[in-house]
Amino acid sequence: MLRCAPGRRRAPGRAYHAHVATRRDVARLAGVSPSTVSYVLSGARPIGTEVCERVHRAIEQLDYQPSYAAGALAGGRSKAIALVVPDGDFALTATYGEFINGTAMGAQEAGYHLLLHTAADSAVEEMRQLHGSGVIAGVVLMEIRLRDSRVKTLREAGVPLVLIGRTANPVDLDFVDRDFVHDSRLAVDHLHALGHRRIALVNEQRPRGHAKLGVDERFSQGIHERSAELGMTVQEVFFPNRPEAGQDALAAVLALRPRVTAVLTLGDLLSLGFISATHQRGIDVPHDLSVIALAGVGPNVGLTSPPLTTVSIPDRLLGEAAAQALIRRLSDPDAELTQSLWTGTLTVRGTTARRK
Repeated sequence: MLRCAPGRRRAPGRAYHAHVATRRDVARLAGVSPSTVSYVLSGARPIGTEVCERVHRAIEQLDYQPSYAAGALAGGRSKAIALVVPDGDFALTATYGEFINGTAMGAQEAGYHLLLHTAADSAVEEMRQLHGSGVIAGVVLMEIRLRDSRVKTLREAGVPLVLIGRTANPVDLDFVDRDFVHDSRLAVDHLHALGHRRIALVNEQRPRGHAKLGVDERFSQGIHERSAELGMTVQEVFFPNRPEAGQDALAAVLALRPRVTAVLTLGDLLSLGFISATHQRGIDVPHDLSVIALAGVGPNVGLTSPPLTTVSIPDRLLGEAAAQALIRRLSDPDAELTQSLWTGTLTVRGTTARRK
């Protein structure tokens, strides 16, 4: 039984049950086999134009909604990818939100669905099972460590994989990541040109039991190396990426000897809390202390007074590029590797100034 037409009135006291169209219903209306409908939807085999048009007319007429999971289990190609996102031990920041939105956009534009999965200890095994059962076609993995056992496990299981970030030696991996050497130089060179010679790096403190991420270690290395080349000193402190950590981070920076005149902050939420703390302590930013945020704070950049100077990348576009790289790999397993480093942009706003 087909669905009632929109606006059709029901007889009093009579129950109507909408029939959800199946692939077999589409095949019957189009005069083809159910397998032909599957081939038209998946593109797994070439189908003649006239047959394709009949199938699509039947799909539209029946308002058929294909079940990609069911199609995968029946031997078709899954049209879903998974993005493993930070678990409850991490704050879901504006940066992560941009990555998620971008990955979703990249998947949707290619006709794929996006499944979000938190990065709990069981995530790798669950991703392996979902891929093995045909529910997902591949995985975009975030929060990459320089030595990341998850990457090895998924690859050994044959799961197509793209990284947002990269391991220490990603020779044969698809990834999109920041160019930390370039971005470190941008930030340090800007402060050097303003006359700053003693700076601090507020790096991100990871929850207990979590290893440092590539972003933490690569920014630290890049900033220390560039500072040394320019004859500058840099001292490093670690705090969680939460707004309330801004007070403690500022206190730690002010306690450094000799006194620093500029600060680089890594966590986006901590950067906002840090600026708020300077107001409470009566510190004039940028004249007493210059501040550069190394993580994009997205729409939150206008929440600080003065607005934050940043070195940032378009996180949403990076997520979109990761999804596109994975779908390219799914379409052609022998495609050339995607290994893309994105250079950041220095946007000078109100939190950096020439040293007094």
